[in-house]
Amino acid sequence: TYKDDALPKGSGDIVGVMTVFDGAWQVYPRNKADLSGMSDDVSTRFDDNGGTDPVEPGEGDGTKTNPYTIEQAIANQGVKDNTDFVWIKAFIVGTSNSGGDFVPIFSTDNASGTNVVVAATKGETSIDKLVAVQLAFGGAARTELNLAGNPGMYKAEVKLYGTLEAYFGAAGLKNVKEYELITPGEGGTTPDPDPDPTDYIMYEALAAGLGTFTEFSVEGVNTWHGDEFAGEKFVKISGYNNETKGSDPNEDWLISPAMDLSKVSKADLTFSHLVGHTSGKEATELTVWISSNYSSGNPNEAAWEQITVNYPPKHPTSNFSDWKEEAVSIPSSMIGKTGVRVAYKYLSGTSGAMTWEVMKVGVK
Repeated sequence: TYKDDALPKGSGDIVGVMTVFDGAWQVYPRNKADLSGMSDDVSTRFDDNGGTDPVEPGEGDGTKTNPYTIEQAIANQGVKDNTDFVWIKAFIVGTSNSGGDFVPIFSTDNASGTNVVVAATKGETSIDKLVAVQLAFGGAARTELNLAGNPGMYKAEVKLYGTLEAYFGAAGLKNVKEYELITPGEGGTTPDPDPDPTDYIMYEALAAGLGTFTEFSVEGVNTWHGDEFAGEKFVKISGYNNETKGSDPNEDWLISPAMDLSKVSKADLTFSHLVGHTSGKEATELTVWISSNYSSGNPNEAAWEQITVNYPPKHPTSNFSDWKEEAVSIPSSMIGKTGVRVAYKYLSGTSGAMTWEVMKVGVK
């Protein structure tokens, strides 16, 4: 038997037993030798007339060493959810609005963190000559090419590895995690991922650990803890129960060290956060607070003032949002005081649990 073996991919001659099942023809190869005539060499592929369709001079064959051109990528769009990964070569010329339709944005302004738009030349803007690229969650391409976090990649020439299929209703390349940079971009400077802590009254990267922050669990067994994924390091919490495949009631606080705001006339809180499995209850279950009279113990025994923040929008194709950088003013009631702390309060119940990831918290 060869049921667990990887079979050849491509086109060519095969031998097998042909039968009819439920009105459709099917072929049963008897062993792997019956597939020995298969090849992924593009020159062996059949055209509509049964002959071969060799690669024309100047065109690619979809390999990393000879990637498809944009014209080929548009002409060879496959079916939805196909698994035929190919390489293409193109310039990053913008992003698309994530609302559902293909609306190219030819700049880094309001750029999406989950897709890019590519073309054969840097200045191309004709929609029928563009390819929308899905930067898959968890891949280096999404972390390092998205223009929201990497504006310097604008107009960069790259090779991208993905599946040719419609995206936003336009010609697309999906499931892209792998890429290769050919020439650098011409966009703005990519922000420093590690700000200088001396520029802040308080700064904690929360790089896969609590650092100077403390955690207090009022209810439940889940706690804030460090983690890392796709090159990012952060702290996270979720009320999801792996054993029951449900969610548990939790109330957990992530609390900053004390800050001295007695010598400033204003200050801002900055941080990045991400939400997974959003329920629409972010404003009540994922909240940010500030206090000048908390020192230790149960936070509910101190006086806290809520800080209104914005939340990352739900991702159209993933259970997890993109990272969102947030900047809000510290309430005037806390300016001029000492012993000030900010806190991230997480709630979950038996009806559902979101995941909240936080990093790079600063006050300046």
